[in-house]
Amino acid sequence: MSLVAIVASALLPLLLSLLLQGWASKYYLNPYSLLFGGDETRRRFGTKYIPDLGSKVALVTGGCGGIGFHTAVELARHGATVYATCRSKEKIAKASKRMKEEELIGGGSVEWLELDQSDLKNVKQFVKKFRQTKLSSGGLHVLLLNAATIVSPFNTTAQGFEMTIAVSHLSHFVLTRGLLPFVELAKGRIVVVSSEMHRFASSLDLTFARKEQPIKLYCQSKLANILFANALAKRCSQLGNGVTVNTLTPGIVSTELARSFTSSIFDTSIPLLDTGLQLLFAPFSMLLQLASFSPREAALTPLYVATSPLLNDITGKYFLPSAFESRPSRLALNETMGEELWMASERKIRSYI
Repeated sequence: MSLVAIVASALLPLLLSLLLQGWASKYYLNPYSLLFGGDETRRRFGTKYIPDLGSKVALVTGGCGGIGFHTAVELARHGATVYATCRSKEKIAKASKRMKEEELIGGGSVEWLELDQSDLKNVKQFVKKFRQTKLSSGGLHVLLLNAATIVSPFNTTAQGFEMTIAVSHLSHFVLTRGLLPFVELAKGRIVVVSSEMHRFASSLDLTFARKEQPIKLYCQSKLANILFANALAKRCSQLGNGVTVNTLTPGIVSTELARSFTSSIFDTSIPLLDTGLQLLFAPFSMLLQLASFSPREAALTPLYVATSPLLNDITGKYFLPSAFESRPSRLALNETMGEELWMASERKIRSYI
């Protein structure tokens, strides 16, 4: 192996990690501070800075694995009553067993709730039951919208929506609309987990049904996350209801979603490319793994945005790992597109709110 190849193989994971917000971004100058503005150095944040969350109530979607699991558990460890959603009873059983085995819970509690976000009827039913049985006059202090998926090959929900956008955006739109009055009661926080991949979206399909490549659909869903959050933040500010809404990227993370994402990159309908792409798949996956945060580390960013006293009055912002405020893409800041997304979402989910 040549010296150039050795150096390249060593530097590529570092470069990927820096550009896509992986582990290296914790230790080096953030390139996005130069490209998109913001602080030149990253603020340090760890679980020791999470305040006492006794009497606080939180709902975390996609809480059975990856970032969602560690976020839910850490909130509970600091005293919160946490409800974490999972799409199946099997995943709930695995998460409950894992939590007991690792003895991760402190002063609070975690209750796992079944929620299939690919079915908006199920989301509507969940909202109704959750409001009636889990929420009190104290309201909901943290609504953390973490669930996401990338589906390959193309698939649609029972209502005819493309699966990726339905899970990542439309279901959260229904959930938020139904639970917002309780977040208002608590003057709470809505935290939306997006991704740096939103920067690769050049448009947004407002039919929520167009057949495109999985990667494009995922990037669009992450763009929709930020547009939705900013539109909601604007509405809450105008109402003066005390609710803050912020988005974040957890960075590139070693999770099941990341593996699905990598697989979708190499998904092709051109037979002649299949062999070559498959040969590249293994080394690319290894490089991405080297550039990634662990789920426990990646959970620090949503934990910061959900709990830090420094953000009590901060809304409509975008954060990088683990406590760095930056700017999303120019498209993500387009208020007109945000309003178009909001209105299209309302029309599509009218029967489910």
